[in-house]
Amino acid sequence: MQEAAQEEREEKEEGEAVIKMPLVNMSGAATLAAAEGLAALGVGDTVRARQKYAEAGAILEAEMKVRHGGGEKQLLRFLAATQYYKGGDYQKAQDLAHKIDARVLPKNVRGLLPQFLKDVKLRTSPGYVAGIRQTLLKLWQQKQPAESLAVLQEHPYVLPPVSLAFVRAALCGELANFRAAALFFANAIRQAPDDVGLVLTTAAQPLLLRSQDRLAEAWEYAQCQVELVPHPVTFVTASIICYHRACTAHAEDRKTHFAEQLAFVEKAWDVYQKLDLMQQNHPDMRAYVAFGLELAGTMGLRQGNKQRGKEVWEQAVKLGANASHPWKQRASVADPSEEVSQAVEAWNLSERETHFFTRFTPEPSIRQQLEVVGA
Repeated sequence: MQEAAQEEREEKEEGEAVIKMPLVNMSGAATLAAAEGLAALGVGDTVRARQKYAEAGAILEAEMKVRHGGGEKQLLRFLAATQYYKGGDYQKAQDLAHKIDARVLPKNVRGLLPQFLKDVKLRTSPGYVAGIRQTLLKLWQQKQPAESLAVLQEHPYVLPPVSLAFVRAALCGELANFRAAALFFANAIRQAPDDVGLVLTTAAQPLLLRSQDRLAEAWEYAQCQVELVPHPVTFVTASIICYHRACTAHAEDRKTHFAEQLAFVEKAWDVYQKLDLMQQNHPDMRAYVAFGLELAGTMGLRQGNKQRGKEVWEQAVKLGANASHPWKQRASVADPSEEVSQAVEAWNLSERETHFFTRFTPEPSIRQQLEVVGA
């Protein structure tokens, strides 16, 4: 018990030493670069984190080289090594650390060096990336998102930047941390704006939540998405959730929810037309936007707004709306009728939604990212 307490005290002292180390002889430029690296890492921007930590390390190395020896020179070398380590340049960190003369380091810092050398040795080993990815894959398969996020926080450079943001988005969604999930999706999409499959995966979790009768959570997530990832896909997802909110609401609230549904669909259609042709013509993109338009047109008819319903349906038809829908079998777009409103009851909406969240699930992509070695 006493030994454990002693070890805890020593670890605390060492931790405090690490915090205090940058305050000793660390120039303002190095401190600023390190702070910017930390901020970048906090939002998953590992490219900028690498750059800024490397900048801090280089500044400290330059300061070290003009010193003539003694503890201050060795401390600066250690500080530089820690900055390269934090930026994922483990080989450079190891090379510097091996040159440190521990005998002249300050006593409260000296004890940190052995563990640091162990850590950089692990992270420069050939199987390091593959091993961490294998751990992440097992945790994903075991449905342990919190543990997976903790591993990624400790080892942020084992995945390429887009993959890191994407995996974090999916994990945060599993934990119902919807704002963080949307932020990570935004980060991933910003880095890979032409990846249609990536943006389509944003729809999976909100639709799944809705299918699990977790409508309030689905709506919360959809709102975060349209705020942080304004895209036809997220607008369509929000419109679908609004449709279900309307269906479960009291009569006096249904018109409000329908108006919200229609507003999101109109945004989706407007932004969709501004996408490049490659994205517009992607089969899954067209199908999902058409689905949102079909649903809004149907709701318009059910609410008695035949003119607006007709207009939305015409937009859906332009995208090749579902050929099996009752609208096409029993009525003409040019002549909307009450018959369509009744026929829609036979339309298997749940099956259609299941198709989309199954097709857009991030599962296959995550498995692929974690199984492929080479960050």
